[in-house]
Amino acid sequence: MEFFMHEENAEYRKIECTMCGWETLLDFSGVFEWLVKFGILKPNHDIGDDLVYELFHGMAERYQCPDCASPKLELSVVLDDFSDVEAQRCRGCEMVIPRERLEVVPGTKYCVFCQEKLDKGQPLPIQAEYCPVCGKKMELIRDHESRHGDFKWVCLSDPPCRYRKK
Repeated sequence: MEFFMHEENAEYRKIECTMCGWETLLDFSGVFEWLVKFGILKPNHDIGDDLVYELFHGMAERYQCPDCASPKLELSVVLDDFSDVEAQRCRGCEMVIPRERLEVVPGTKYCVFCQEKLDKGQPLPIQAEYCPVCGKKMELIRDHESRHGDFKWVCLSDPPCRYRKK
């Protein structure tokens, strides 16, 4: 894999699977979430942008395609000619909606993958929450103490830190 680290001001990082064709475009927060997903960073970790991008490219051998689990992913830097325009995020998965999609479907609120799920009547995934105390993933469960059947986020750490968020 060839990386151009001198292009630190690039807006996006692109990940493509050479096996199944899956691809995604990540801005800084997407890169950070990707590193959390693969256990490289804790979600409440506060580090500089340069180190986040360096970790993202340096740990590429740990990544797997979310569709086919292939480790054969190509990473590249995508320069944005419109860096003064704020990127629009998908309301379903919160990934950056590619500019090409916004040109074809102006005003869209969902990326291609989430829109396909909605069209098929499938539910969109709930975004993961992370515990502000220990950094582990949290799970959305029904609050049995509530009269109205409310839900709450519960930390999944072992041993439990017992953090709960309504």
